[in-house]
Amino acid sequence: MAILEYLHTPALKLLAIEDSANITAPLTLFLTQPFLQLDRLVLTRMQHETTRESLINWLNVVPSVTKLELGFAGATLADMDTIVSEFMGRPRFLPNLGSLRVKIAQDNKDDVFTPAVVLEMLVWRWAATSVGTARLQSFLLKGCGTGCAQVIDSHPQFSKLEQEGMTLRVEP
Repeated sequence: MAILEYLHTPALKLLAIEDSANITAPLTLFLTQPFLQLDRLVLTRMQHETTRESLINWLNVVPSVTKLELGFAGATLADMDTIVSEFMGRPRFLPNLGSLRVKIAQDNKDDVFTPAVVLEMLVWRWAATSVGTARLQSFLLKGCGTGCAQVIDSHPQFSKLEQEGMTLRVEP
């Protein structure tokens, strides 16, 4: 990924990276280039080498992103809850985000999210217009574990958000 160090692309609207191994420094430099106005960021097959701190740092420097897709090759409950928590309570963190898709490739079906954390994030992002943050319109969570998916999908707050217009889908 050394090529990222040499690119200057202020008109770039979509950036898709399929494998995050060994790209932390080059991607950080690329995302902080002046005038970059990404609309859509796709990071898939993120490995354990991609720390949650690196991911959060990358997302902190791309406030223009309206569509975000994150794919994890494996995940832990602690990592995913920490990442999801970043999406609430901070109006300057991805303030234009309207669509969030998170997919986790799990070898097992253990839950990798705490349902209450996901629901709290969804409620906060839906109501965030009061603090100057765009309303999250669409959310997909795939691979979160059977128990997690059932709890989120059956929660009254989930149904309320759907009725109010948020497009939601949670799959085990």
